[in-house]
This record gives sequence, C-alpha cells and structure tokens, in this order.
Amino acid sequence: MSVDSTAAGFITTTTLYLGGFEYRNDTLEFISHEEGRIRPKTAGNSDTMYYDYFEKDHLGNVRVVLTDELKTDAYPAATMETANEAIETLYYNNWISVDPPKEYPADTPPGNRKVTVVKGNTGFGPSHLEIGPGILLKVMSGDKFNLNATSWWSDQAAPVTPYSSYGFGQLLSAIGGSTIVNTGHFGSGEVQSSTELYNSVTDFLNNQSYNSSKPKAFVNWIAFDEQFKYVSSTSGYEQVGGTDTLTPHTRTDLPVDKNGYLYVYVSNETPNIDVYFDNLQVTHIRGPLLSEDHYYPFGLTMAGISSKALSFGDPKNKEKTFQGQRFDDELGLNWIQFKWRNHDPQIGRFIEIDPLSEKYEYNSTYAFSENRVINAIELEGLEAVLITNTYDKDGKLTNTSIINNKPENYGPLGNGTYTVNKSADGTFTESFQPGEGNSVNPFYADGLSQSRWIEGDRQGGYETRLQGRVIEKMTEDGLVAMGFDEKQVQKDVVVLETDDKSFKGKFAAFASADVVGKYTSGWESSTPSSPHKSNSAYESGEVFGSDVGIKVYDGAKSNTDIVGTHIGLVRSSPGAHFSEAVDAKLFGNGVNIGVRNAWRVKRYQEKK
Repeated sequence: MSVDSTAAGFITTTTLYLGGFEYRNDTLEFISHEEGRIRPKTAGNSDTMYYDYFEKDHLGNVRVVLTDELKTDAYPAATMETANEAIETLYYNNWISVDPPKEYPADTPPGNRKVTVVKGNTGFGPSHLEIGPGILLKVMSGDKFNLNATSWWSDQAAPVTPYSSYGFGQLLSAIGGSTIVNTGHFGSGEVQSSTELYNSVTDFLNNQSYNSSKPKAFVNWIAFDEQFKYVSSTSGYEQVGGTDTLTPHTRTDLPVDKNGYLYVYVSNETPNIDVYFDNLQVTHIRGPLLSEDHYYPFGLTMAGISSKALSFGDPKNKEKTFQGQRFDDELGLNWIQFKWRNHDPQIGRFIEIDPLSEKYEYNSTYAFSENRVINAIELEGLEAVLITNTYDKDGKLTNTSIINNKPENYGPLGNGTYTVNKSADGTFTESFQPGEGNSVNPFYADGLSQSRWIEGDRQGGYETRLQGRVIEKMTEDGLVAMGFDEKQVQKDVVVLETDDKSFKGKFAAFASADVVGKYTSGWESSTPSSPHKSNSAYESGEVFGSDVGIKVYDGAKSNTDIVGTHIGLVRSSPGAHFSEAVDAKLFGNGVNIGVRNAWRVKRYQEKK
C-alpha cells in the first residue's frame, strides 16, 4: 500500500499480488507468466485479454516488449467546419477555417462549407502561414499509417518562383512546440531550437522536387527518430493536382522504420496562387512494438534512446525491467526492487545495508553486484553472479554461462560451490561440488528446461532446487544408520525429478533397479498407496526417531504407471508419504507433497 500525501485529500493505492496476478485497488491489471504478461483490454474485465512478450538480453534485462494486440487509431479529419473546431484543434495545429472561393466544387464532400487556405509569401507586405494544418504522432518501428486529404487551386496566373520561404521557421515552430514532443525526452523549447530538428527539416525541404507549372504545394509527411534525426525512408510528399481540379491525396500502409515521431501537414510556398486544402486525416495502425529500453550498466534507463508507444499497451511494464526486476516509480522513488534490497540506479547503490555484510567484509555494504556490472548480474540483492558469453568464429552467440563460483553454505546441504550454465538452445546444466569436510554427494544435471531452475520469475532460484538434494542426504543417512556402507550408499542414491510444474517431485531414488534387492532384502512388502498404482512397496523400520522410516517402491509395472524405483521417507504417524518434508523444522509441519501426485508426472530423469 502507498499513500500520496502530496495530492489533495490523499491518494491511497493498494497493490495485491496473488501468484502472477496483480490487482491495483481490487482491479486486475495483468497476469505475469514466464515469457511476459497477459493484460485485459479493460482493467478489471476478462472478456478480451492481450498477450505481451518480453525480450531479454543476456543479463536478463527486458529490452523489448511486443504485443499481439491489434489497434488502429483513426484521428478526426480536419474538416475545417466551425462546429468541429473544438475537437479538431486538439489534434491539428495551424487550424484556419475559411470560405472556399465560388469556383470551388460546391458541397464536396456533402455538407462541406469550410476549407483551409495556404499561401506563399512575397517577401514584402503581410506574412502568411505557408504551413497549413498538421498533426504530430508518436510512432514505433513496425507501425503503419494512412493519410487522406484534398487540394484545389485555380490558375488566375502562372505560378511564380517562391521569393523568400517562411515555411521553414513555421515548420520548426509547429513541430518543436508540440505537447507530445515536450513531454517526451526533451524539456520545453529544447526541440524547437535544436540542431537536430533544424538539420532534419533542412534535409527534407531541400529534397522536395516539384512540377513548376503547378504551385509548390504539397501534402507532406516527415519522420524523425527519438533524437529528431531525419528518417528519409518513412518521409515523403505529394504535390497538388491540376488547376480547377479537386485532387484527392490518398496513401495507405506507409511504413514506420524507426521509433520516433511523424508529422503530417499541408504546405504552399507559391506567393501568387492560393491553395485550398480540406479533410486532412491520418490513421495510425499500431505495430507489435510497445517499448524498447536501453540501460546504463547500473540500471538507469537511457531515456534518450529508449522508446514507448503513446497510449498503447498500458499499464506500462514495471514488473520485469532491469535484470528482470520490478521498477518502483511510485512517489518518485525510481528504485529497482530485488528480493532482499532496493537498488537506486541513479547512484548505482543499494539503499539498504547488505544482509550478508558480515560474511563479505571485502565488499561495501551498499555495493550493487559487487561493482561488477559488465560480466555479472545481481542475485536477489545479495551478491554478484558471473555471466560469460561464448561466440563462434562468425561471431554468433553459442553459449551464455551464469555462474555462482564462490563457496557458499547451502543450508542443510552444507558448504560447496553451485554452478549453473545456460546453453544457446535455452537449456541449463547445474552442478554442486561440496566443500572441504562436506559429505554430501556432488551432483551434475544437464538438459534442464528453463522452468526447472528459474523459479518465481527470477534467476538463481537454487534454494528450492537444492531441497531435492536435502532429501538425498537424509536418505543416505537413514540407510547408513541401518547398517549399509556409506560410500556405497552415496553411489546408489540419486534424486528423481520432473519438469512437470504441477508436481513438486524431488525425492530420493536408487541409481538403478538392479541395486534395490540388497537394500530391501528382508523388508516387509506392503500395499502401495493409491498414486503408485501397481507398484509394490518395501518398508523398513524406524530410522529417524519414533515416527520416520524409509519405504522403497520397486518401480512401474504398467504403461499407465511411470514412476521409477524410488525411495520415500514415511512418517508412521500419521503414515503419510512426505518426500519433500524430510524435516518438519526445515519444511514445516504437515507438509505432504511428492508422490501423492505421481500420476501427473510426465517424465523422470535419474541423475547419477
């Protein structure tokens, strides 16, 4: 909950997180998933849902947001009718309405009473607007646009060469003074006086060729990138038609090649002929690109080259940004929220003291990613995790390694080094090498899917992954307590796991069915629990005190029962199978997950 006391009457915002669902003031905003998010067309409703996809770089930074939403904005036409002035002047500048001359085609289109006139300047006498009505749009690469307009003129005299064009300065003012421009990357007035806009408009106007037998009058569209550099591939113009002819100007599916701005307007530089324009209209067809973000090494957004579509794809993505973390801009904080601490990218430091500061005396207590921001990412606000990229001879990325290569203490597993490598195909390998004096088995697993090790939408979710190794360790200890050789047990006991998210299956297993006999010889065969279907179970005596024993299931006996030979830790009271609940102190009383859901398992892999 946040309270904005700067507003009149206070503004209270309550955000509720339920798994991937996020509600703001009891209204559903979106649903997060591994590849992005799902958002309703209308906040709080679920009749129409749109999918947004997040593209990340090798450091986990969300750089691009794409959507499957289709949207077309048909802006009102500049009809120049007096009754429409209030609406049309919200979209078009230089809106000037006049009566058409008597030679103008009457009632075209039906109901038409007004037009706009654009005239060139002679260099003496009163000055005129050479730039007529125009509209400025914020556009993204991949967008398209349509435009329509009509033009008319009459040759009372032959067109003369423009004397001294005023259109250049008027164009700078029309574009640079727009509200859209001055609420973007730039401050008020900065664009209008910028060298970039000056040079871009110069390039555009200098490249306008025309038929000198007609007025130098056009329907124009000029595009700029985010820094207001001229984008010639998206820009163009069309000269007016013949004399005494109402000429339609229609262009469809014109492409937008770069993020930035598009200005569509009408113009006339010929001083002795007035040109009348009417019904200028632009239709903006949105593409899939919602935003493109670039970051400085410590996470500050490069605002000058980052882009966001205007009034499209809201709410803005704040949940997964720099290194996949949430960006908190409420109350002007502008922090990046990691699991354990908040990071201020403007100063490149955490704002809270490192919870592990006593363990890492050599680090500043506020250092971000241990000041390693080029080849490492921050792990939950606690430490740096190294990133290593491998490229082939052609410069193609073949492998990204994410490594935690420092000895750590992993709770019940004890000290050791845990390493994760991401391959170019998106799969992962993991390994754990126990430290000196640690008797836990080392392990190595490859071909793991992304969902196997990225848990809770964050990198480095090894805490849950390693719980399976705790089960392995305690199973080993139980068998040793029953008289089996410790070294042999370490070879024979592995961990069985699944990619199925609905099954939390990490439990101890024998390396092969061949070794089951020597461990179960003399054990009492008992009726298996229902999830095991045709399995037979062999149960030992108590090994962990008064109520914990080991039960061995001998594997699948039918095509519908795909559970392999595995070891379960059982509690005689109440007798439940609790393979992930080895120790109530570690995992909570009454936890009962594991092979109870065994029928939902799709695939198992034994890790030797």
